[in-house]
Amino acid sequence: MQSLKTYLKRLKVSYELPNMKKVYVINDLDDPPNQATFKPDKGKEMTVEQYFRNTKNLPLRYSYLPTLWVGNTTRRPKILLPMEFCTLVPGQPVTKSMTEKQVRSMIKEVSQNTQVRLGKIQQSVNSLNYNSHPVMKEFGLTVNTTPEEVEARILEPPLLQYREANRSVSRGVWQGGRFIEGAKLDNWTIVCLDNRTGDDTLKDLGKQLMNAASQSGVFVGPPQPAFHRLRDARDLKDYFSKNSYKLVIVILSNRDDCYSQVKRASELMTGCLTQCIKPKTISRGIQRATVSNILLKINAKLNGRNHSIPTLPLLRDGRPAIIMGADVTHPGSSNFPSIAAVTASYDVNFFKYRFEWRLQPPRKEMIDDLKAITMDHLKFYYRCNRAKPETIVYIRDGVSDGQFIEVLQVELNAIRAACMQLTADYKPAIVFIVVQKRHRTRFFPKDPRISEDANMNVPAGTCVDSVITHPSLVDFYLVSHASIKGVARPTKYVKLWDDLNMSEDEVEKLMYYLCHMYTRCNRSVSYPAPTYYAHHAAARAKTYCDKNIDVSRLEHEQSKLQIRDNIKQNSPMFFV
Repeated sequence: MQSLKTYLKRLKVSYELPNMKKVYVINDLDDPPNQATFKPDKGKEMTVEQYFRNTKNLPLRYSYLPTLWVGNTTRRPKILLPMEFCTLVPGQPVTKSMTEKQVRSMIKEVSQNTQVRLGKIQQSVNSLNYNSHPVMKEFGLTVNTTPEEVEARILEPPLLQYREANRSVSRGVWQGGRFIEGAKLDNWTIVCLDNRTGDDTLKDLGKQLMNAASQSGVFVGPPQPAFHRLRDARDLKDYFSKNSYKLVIVILSNRDDCYSQVKRASELMTGCLTQCIKPKTISRGIQRATVSNILLKINAKLNGRNHSIPTLPLLRDGRPAIIMGADVTHPGSSNFPSIAAVTASYDVNFFKYRFEWRLQPPRKEMIDDLKAITMDHLKFYYRCNRAKPETIVYIRDGVSDGQFIEVLQVELNAIRAACMQLTADYKPAIVFIVVQKRHRTRFFPKDPRISEDANMNVPAGTCVDSVITHPSLVDFYLVSHASIKGVARPTKYVKLWDDLNMSEDEVEKLMYYLCHMYTRCNRSVSYPAPTYYAHHAAARAKTYCDKNIDVSRLEHEQSKLQIRDNIKQNSPMFFV
């Protein structure tokens, strides 16, 4: 019912009776006509159903369905309309989130290779014919009808270290090997919430995980029992509490809130690690690649280390360093808070990360509690390494050009204050870099034959740091990934602060290498792993929150959403 309310709110309906038609805006759902009562201007109180039968001579066929509350929200009595007389006005813009199926369909329709996209852009520019417009002529302005040509470099990808051999990256992809640190999983099971997934599929999943684990250097014992079925995700809390499993693989149902229920039961209520799998992932047979990707996540969650990059720029001098990634996700409405998430590495190889999160007032971009968050990260780093980091690299996502000064004043100072709060003379070098994905810049290869994929994109590692960049700031564009669909979107990097005085080449190399440290796949991704993780962490935190959260009491609301300490301390990468 809540999903229906959310969907209908603010939509227009056409209310039609014989010889009458009127358009209203929906405020909410209300009691059904056989229960909702009101008092007319003249007469005694009656139900909506009685009103339509006695006054309008219109007996209701669906008196058990909710009424639509429409019109002025301050008007009393409320205007309550039976659904059967209402029709949604066609052609309305829908500002709500699309379903997963709609997103897939949209992506399929708009995905085009670079040459098709470039052709359409050129066609649009020519048809608009800006240069013949009187205003353009009056001000002496012209628009170039051909794309800007810029020089680009292809950065060399890193060599990835696995336990037995190094792996080279080709076209943004590599073949995985035996993990450097394989975890041990000897107490686990599979819980299925989907009644359409067969017993044989569940048994096969367990067997394939054990086989893939042995090839990757992870010990996975047989599940005990092979699987267990539950009818409702609400039963998970009791199940997790009664069974002290190291990890439970959960096959989700198709309910929209199933994932949220699982994560709340596991991470807030009981402290049981979970790995969720959608039923469609295994419904048509379990693919080897699917199992391998699941294992990448499981090993990281269990504090293992899949691979490393020995030549990562910050590792060269051997001094301790920490990399932090930060992001703030904003709600679609003012009735839900923004969520700030900050990740931080806690091992010397920059593979393992933990996160802290905070609720913030809606639409607030600056991270309020960054000082306390940074202190928590630094303390955890010290417990793991018995040393304080001498360098802090802070990679911030989601900041626009107009917020550069503010984010430096607020967040750089918060990091410094956190360091001084720990020890008065503790002043590590800080490097502050902003990453941006929300821009309109796209790269098209001058000669499509240099492309390495079917979409005819520029190769992974393409870097542009001249002509279209800022005249005084250090900034550059980097396509670090091989696009699976459509035209690759480059990530823009802007260095706002640098106590290390890193060269532009060093910054470019560091950011590119960090795009190869993402644990969930054996591919380079579109922006650095720490900020990618921050995005995931904020999304995970959102699953903890009730839709009716009180935005006027955020500190109180957050106090009710504490992650279990055993997970935070023993399995910091539970969120990947």
